[in-house]
Order: sequence, then C-alpha cells, then structure tokens
Amino acid sequence: LEPAEPSNHIELGVQAWRCGRAATSIRHLARAEKLSPANPEPPLLLGIALNGACRFSEAEAALRRHLALLPSSGRVIQPMARALLGQGKLAEAERLLTPLDASGQHGHEPVCLLAEVYRVWGRGPQLESAARRAIALDPSCAPAYEALSWHLLERGEFSAALACARAGLARAGSSPSLASAEYRATVLLAFSEELEAVSRGKPLLARPLEMAAVAWYLSLSPRSAPRAAQLFLAAFTAVPELAPVFHLDAIRAASHGGPRWRRQALTWLDQATRRPLRRLKECGEAPF
Repeated sequence: LEPAEPSNHIELGVQAWRCGRAATSIRHLARAEKLSPANPEPPLLLGIALNGACRFSEAEAALRRHLALLPSSGRVIQPMARALLGQGKLAEAERLLTPLDASGQHGHEPVCLLAEVYRVWGRGPQLESAARRAIALDPSCAPAYEALSWHLLERGEFSAALACARAGLARAGSSPSLASAEYRATVLLAFSEELEAVSRGKPLLARPLEMAAVAWYLSLSPRSAPRAAQLFLAAFTAVPELAPVFHLDAIRAASHGGPRWRRQALTWLDQATRRPLRRLKECGEAPF
C-alpha cells in the first residue's frame, strides 16, 4: 500500500536514491510533492533526483517550483546549475555559479561544476583556472582532475596531462575517465614525434594502435579531420578489433571530413550500433 503521509514518501524517496533506484526515488518524491504542494522540500529533492537520472529539463522545472515556494533558497543553486548545464544553458549556469566561486565560502563543489561548464563551453583558460582552484580546495576532487586532464590532452600537453591524471588517480581514487586520460596521455606521449610528422602529412605509421592514437588526437580539430579519418580507416583495416574502441572518434572525424568521408561515417555508425565494445586481446593493450 502507498503511504498517505508526504514525509513517508520523502523518506522512501531518499532511501531509494541512496540504493541506486532512481525511478522509485523519483516516483516517491513526485508523490510527496503532490500530497504536500506547499512544502518546498519535495520539489528540491525531486529536482536533485531528476538531475541524477539525466532528466534535466524536468529537474529544472521541479527546482523552479521549489524556488516559487522558497525564493531565498540557497540549496537550489548548485542543482539548478547542473540542470542548466545538462541542457546546454551554459551562460545561465555560469551566472549562478560565479558568485559562489567568488565568495569562497561554498567549498570545491561549485568551482568544480563551473569547470565543467567551461569544459562544455570550450573555454580552456577558464576551465583550467577553475579546475586548479577546485583541486586546491579539495585535493580529492576527481571531476576537477578529469576536466583538467582532458583539457591538457586536447591542448597537446601530454606530459602535464599524464601527471594530472596520475595525481587524480592517487588522490581521488579509481575513476574510469582518469584511467582513460592516463592511458591516452601515455600513448600519445610515446608517439609525440610521430604526431608532429603525421600532422605535416608524412606517410602513414606502421603500427595500427599508433595510427589510432594519432588519429584520435588529430580528430580533435576539424581542420585535421580528413587525415584522422584516413588513419582510422587504415588502423581498422589492419586490426578490426580496434574499431569498437575508436568508433565514436572515427565517426566524428569522418563527419567533418567532407563529402568523401560521409559515407564512411555512416558505415562506422552502422557498425557501432551492432558491435559491442570489447578489449583489444590481439593487440595486448587496454582500450582507451
């Protein structure tokens, strides 16, 4: 039987969220809001739960209902910024988070979230500054290490990216994103000379994994997308097991490579939807 008291639904919703049962949590919190429409707590918790389920537009609506009931609420700012970020409303998210960052009284979380906003926005200098501030406030802030590591990778600073990823793994613990950044930085650092040669149009590299690593780096820039697509195709032809690991990167490169590569992008997209990601057993390498 469904409990009749709103407080019971709130408690059940919070318990379900802690147990990883997002749908159950959202159902209970929505019920609590319906039973107690004047209580600002249920829509706040519901917005947080919806954020966690990546239902960002619904989360924003719930959080605005909370604000309508409690306009002075300070607890809503970070969840609202996350909901806005998830919808690509970057300017609004930045406007909410900047005062929290400037005050220095709210810990590392708003600064880390601000770094994520700048990462999505493509504002490298602001991202790096915010990520370093977040790490200074909390040396175990994994998202800040992740954002900074990937930013340094994309900028071609492989040694710095490797150091950052390793520091994050040591201080923040296990993180798939940091482990991936560490591996990419290691490979790209090993092939840094080849990267420079390939970017100048030199002949294809010999090792398929080396080709794929270089292609991934080149695919970050639309200007070098055709060259990246060419390298991906050569790598996949030599070692088909590489394809599931790099499909998304290859599709991005081919889609920016002009008419010649768009058909190949569709072919890779079709393959990506039918082939599961698996480890590179034959290559003896962990996937990126």
